[in-house]
Amino acid sequence: SDIPMPETSSKKFKEAVKRARKMAKRKVASQPKEDVPEEKATSELFRNIRNSFIGGEVQLQGKEGDKVVERPGAKSAEDIHELLTQIQKNLKSGVYKDDQKALFLANQLSLAIPFRGFVFRARDIFDTRDGDAKAAHAFAVTMLRTIASGIITYLPTDQWPAMFQYSVEPFYVPKTSGWRDKPSQEDRKSCLEKWRSDCDIYDGATFQAWLVKEVMPVVSDARTRMYSMDFEKEPVYWDNQILYGSANFTSSRDRFLKLGEAERYAMLSAYDVTLSSILGINAFRLDGFFEAFDSVAKEYGYSAAFNTFNATSMKRFNVVRKKHKNLFKFKGDTAKQRTESLVYLKSSYAYLKVAMQNAYVSWQILDNGEHDNGLQQNLFDPRAVAPFSRIIGTGMQNSFAILGTNMDLETVSNPEVVSAVVNGEKVSINLAKFFEEPPNSLQDFMPLRGEGRVAGARGPGALPQKKADRKGFLYVNIDGKKVEYRDYFRGSPTHWNYSVYDKYFPGTKTSDGVRQLNRVLSQSWGTFFLGIPLSFVVL
Repeated sequence: SDIPMPETSSKKFKEAVKRARKMAKRKVASQPKEDVPEEKATSELFRNIRNSFIGGEVQLQGKEGDKVVERPGAKSAEDIHELLTQIQKNLKSGVYKDDQKALFLANQLSLAIPFRGFVFRARDIFDTRDGDAKAAHAFAVTMLRTIASGIITYLPTDQWPAMFQYSVEPFYVPKTSGWRDKPSQEDRKSCLEKWRSDCDIYDGATFQAWLVKEVMPVVSDARTRMYSMDFEKEPVYWDNQILYGSANFTSSRDRFLKLGEAERYAMLSAYDVTLSSILGINAFRLDGFFEAFDSVAKEYGYSAAFNTFNATSMKRFNVVRKKHKNLFKFKGDTAKQRTESLVYLKSSYAYLKVAMQNAYVSWQILDNGEHDNGLQQNLFDPRAVAPFSRIIGTGMQNSFAILGTNMDLETVSNPEVVSAVVNGEKVSINLAKFFEEPPNSLQDFMPLRGEGRVAGARGPGALPQKKADRKGFLYVNIDGKKVEYRDYFRGSPTHWNYSVYDKYFPGTKTSDGVRQLNRVLSQSWGTFFLGIPLSFVVL
């Protein structure tokens, strides 16, 4: 199987934590206290990569000896492609293996490789079709224009507009006859069976294929290389000239940012979260994912002259259920497909656990270290800063609890998450079960009914009210006259299939329990990554 699986070792984790605490006691600084010369902060190979990108002298090695040439820097999408191709070739051949500074820079830049021509390949998403002003299209184009404007304003050097063009310009002739034409079913089938870099991305299945076949291998390789580095043995610096070109800095301390083991572990955690997300989402179908944006948008009045007031929260969920039944459905139509999907989830869960461990190691290095103390003493009132140590500690504890262990990786039979806001509120979580026995569809978490405030009812939202003749309006009597106003609670979700929740959140026996679950998770440090997404299917 080509599905990656991270190495998990409680012994190695405990050794990393022990080392991190020693580093914290030594107060390892992450920022230089004095000017750092370029020769110390960079290496020859680092400067070759940087100057090929922003422009400057590059030292070449040849049969007749070394020679220095002046590079103009990347000014087009093709220049970016040539640079990234050379970087990828050098990474595979081990050119940077003995130069950690160059390896780090090459590793970071390599993450851009899968995005070559992405916007063109996904033109069915980023462009209108049949004259419709699609909501997904409107959002995507607005986002791209905002990014482009930001680059022109804040990164006005040639290489960054070129990097932007690298992601939007076509680099192949599409097999379709026109810009808006979809690929044939034969070509789509061919791409899904054997993915190619010139396969179009136009629906949930092809988007997932791009993530798994192009993005995931690059991130996985970058993660492996990052694990091979050690920022304590050899300091690594980020050069801000990569962002600002040949701009002059008043001090090298503004130009060079020293990266330590805390930053390395934080980046490892980010890689792990990315891989976990890609693997996890690939276990569920995304049929109609982009079309669902438009279906819901029409209910709210975008793209068409609809009555937006009648587009309640429940209508949003009902539209998805009715028009996109296969969206978020677990891929398990055949025994083979189900087995593969469960492997994806198993790997996703493993990466999620390792991500949490790497984040914890990063925090241990920073805890009580010079990184924090200098800021606390000089910038902040200690009375305001002190609680953050408790917040992070509680957050870590909650995050490990969600994963079914304590911070020593010892299994906890009934992990609980405690609210950081309301004293005594807590919920139980069995996240492992979600990855081992996933629901038939993520739509199962969506509400069943939405009655808003119900007159005479008990529980949240119960409030005496007087319905006006107009649908969706209430009224009050003021000086003997009816004054109408809209019922903004109308259509708010009130009932869920709590038996589905109870499987993964033991003790959730009522719809009120579902609301409490979302509230506690959203209010608790370290659980927002569950609480915030959950709110999309609760509210």
